[in-house]
Amino acid sequence: MMQVIGRKVAVGAAWMMAMRLSDRAIGLVSTIILARLLVPEDFGVMAMAMSVFAFVEMGGQFGFDLALIRDSNATRSQYDSAWTLSVCYGVATALMLTALAWPAADFFKEARLIPVP
Repeated sequence: MMQVIGRKVAVGAAWMMAMRLSDRAIGLVSTIILARLLVPEDFGVMAMAMSVFAFVEMGGQFGFDLALIRDSNATRSQYDSAWTLSVCYGVATALMLTALAWPAADFFKEARLIPVP
């Protein structure tokens, strides 16, 4: 019994590591693409936009997915609810970024920041 649980934990840890590595690889590829497409002056604008995005993202780590992972008896309705809440959070994040574009541009004194989000 303990071997089965240990094997499941090892497989789960391997999947989590693979997901993190793929996330980092995608981030690296997107940075390389941005480095080819953007002129040096635009990197500052992107850094400002990403700081606003990071600020908004900090308030949104609710962990619905982690709660479902911990609950081995999760039902379909719980998965559906977590998905719906994640979609609602994505829409709310988009609306917040749009609403914060002008205040962020005023704060950073950079008018080119308004159309970025």
